[in-house]
Amino acid sequence: MRVVVIEAQAHVRTALMFLLQQQPDLEVLCAFGPGPDLVARVLALRPEVILLDWEMPRQLARQVLAATRRLPGASRVIALCTRPEDEAEAHAAGAHALVSKGEPPELVLRAIRGAYDLDAQPG
Repeated sequence: MRVVVIEAQAHVRTALMFLLQQQPDLEVLCAFGPGPDLVARVLALRPEVILLDWEMPRQLARQVLAATRRLPGASRVIALCTRPEDEAEAHAAGAHALVSKGEPPELVLRAIRGAYDLDAQPG
């Protein structure tokens, strides 16, 4: 699976890259922090999965979600949240799955592989 990481914090971005690169079934295409050309760069890569930091500037996160939903074969977007109240907003904006940054790394991997999604979470 082709994965892109979008994470504002460099140390979290590095940790996610390390985790994902250890997985033989995942191909990490790139990792980005927020920036003015972020949406265009992500769209050019056409990832199957995007790990999206919901804590970065919210408008930019929403732009990534909106842009990926318009593509044929749209990417699966997994919002990475730190606050429970952000989860409802990410879900409403169109995230396919939500993972708290405090959860074990295995949960991120399950979400990427599609085994953990919004419908599976307790309400």
